[in-house]
Formats: sequence, C-alpha cells, structure tokens
Amino acid sequence: RTDRNGSIPCPCPQCSCCPNEFQMWMKAMRQSSNENLTSAIKDGTGVAIKADQNTSFDVVHLVMDNLQTIHMNKFTLLTALKGAEE
Repeated sequence: RTDRNGSIPCPCPQCSCCPNEFQMWMKAMRQSSNENLTSAIKDGTGVAIKADQNTSFDVVHLVMDNLQTIHMNKFTLLTALKGAEE
C-alpha cells in the first residue's frame, strides 16, 4: 500500500528512524516462530521481489532500499524475460 505520493507510509514521516508499514511486516516475518520461514529468509529465498517489464525501476529500488534499511540484504529478484518478438 502506498500513499498519494507513491511512497510506503511511515507512522511518523518527519522522522526517518522509525520503520514504515512494509518494514514492520518484514521484521515480523523475520521474527516468525516458523523455522522453515526464518531459515529461508536467512538464505535469501524467503523474500522475493517480483517485477515485470511494466514495473518501473523506482518501485523496485524503493522495495530493495526498504529491505536493506532493516538489514534484510538477502532476497530473490524475479524479472520477466523478454519474448522473441520484443
């Protein structure tokens, strides 16, 4: 969910030290009691960013930046291959 500016909402926009909603969800997932999930997150397969040719780099960059801000530096990036006609 993004605000009218396309940004991920932050509970206190004047302060960059607090996590936004997306970061809070990712932190909660990382602290799960599910051992399979926490193991997958640690090896980089538990979080995937999916983008296709219509997804702007700015959106992908925003998601990657949010993950890296909360020290989730291992993730999978999925992109669509271009077809032969492209």
